[in-house]
Amino acid sequence: DAARERRRRRQLRTTTGAVAAAVAVLAAGASVTALVRNAGSHNSAVSAGSAASASYDGRAAGPAKQAPQAQPNASAATAGIPSYSRETLRGSLAAIERESTLAATSKLGETGPAGAMADAARRQACAQTIVGHPGELRAVRRISYEGVPSYLFVFDDGQPHGYVVDLQCGTSGGLPATILDRVP
Repeated sequence: DAARERRRRRQLRTTTGAVAAAVAVLAAGASVTALVRNAGSHNSAVSAGSAASASYDGRAAGPAKQAPQAQPNASAATAGIPSYSRETLRGSLAAIERESTLAATSKLGETGPAGAMADAARRQACAQTIVGHPGELRAVRRISYEGVPSYLFVFDDGQPHGYVVDLQCGTSGGLPATILDRVP
């Protein structure tokens, strides 16, 4: 009887340990899933908030108090994509127009500064959906605009005009581009 009782207790401990381990694994999996989902919704909310706050309202941003420069953020810097705010983009527009000409971006292909817009067909499809753009398209550049990955299209009618558009521009069969901002 004593031996039977010891075996029963040993089996009970083993079973209890296995159940506890299984519960721990399930709890860890649920925690990881919750973290991933929360991080995804937080990033979407931040992106949506940034896009909403940067949306074009018909007015240009005022001049920056200091000499504007691209401010690389951590994720954009690692990918070689410059990061701009509303204030820094205005002062950088002429330099971007000189450095990211259509000829240069097309020659470098998708690994160059224009990314997917190096493809002439995609670039043209996007440019045609930018409503109200003045002048001739002179330059295209991949940028991070206030934390949102985007493209900058620079048109020129005697002075450069920049349009910041979302990454989907030129992929939606003629639907108007989503303009995140406009820099006269």
